[in-house]
Amino acid sequence: MTEFTVFTDLLVAALIVMAWSLVYRESAAYRLVEHIALGTFFGFMLYAGLNTLYTKTIIPLFETWPIDLVIVTAIGILMWTRVVPKVQWPSRIAIAVLAGVSMAVAVTGAVSGQIIQLITAMGSWTGPNLKANLESIISAVATFTTVLFFTYTREHKGVLFPISRIGRYFMMIGFGAIMGTFLMANVSFSIGQIPKLVTGYGRYVSIVAVIVIAVDLLLNKRRAKEKAQHAGP
Repeated sequence: MTEFTVFTDLLVAALIVMAWSLVYRESAAYRLVEHIALGTFFGFMLYAGLNTLYTKTIIPLFETWPIDLVIVTAIGILMWTRVVPKVQWPSRIAIAVLAGVSMAVAVTGAVSGQIIQLITAMGSWTGPNLKANLESIISAVATFTTVLFFTYTREHKGVLFPISRIGRYFMMIGFGAIMGTFLMANVSFSIGQIPKLVTGYGRYVSIVAVIVIAVDLLLNKRRAKEKAQHAGP
């Protein structure tokens, strides 16, 4: 095992312990690793952005001059006019184009993925087995009732009330499943880091962290005892 590997193991274990120290209490160690994480993220994003600008824009512009890239680059340059107070109006053109394209892409993806595909799936009632048939029926009911839940042209009374209520329950189940999946992913990631704290050189960092927490608990207990004595009769 090389010195670099030892240093990497110690550094990774120390960063994990510092991040997890928030479970005990917020400390300078947690704030430090928080700043390191944010700085690393923004540094990587800056590098990725500059690398993309160089490889996807600057080099092709000086080599082939594709018309679509020239138009996009011109729109991007117009965005920078916003930093000059006297000539801000060209940036509105670029913002309008960007907003329009983004809205078109978002609406197209939402309609295709969340509406058209679900309606298409509603037309298939026969599957290879009972489980597939039940899934098709549940998907159809969920799609129909959820769409009716967002019917604002009529008050939710009469038959529309229980149907929209069923759609609301389906949305609650869907949002709960999404949140559960997100939580499981975070928990799985955290569990995956535990071996780094109990094996190799990481276990020494864990031992030091336990000792520090124990000392802090004893000092806090002593301070509380002294404070109680001074506050006594």
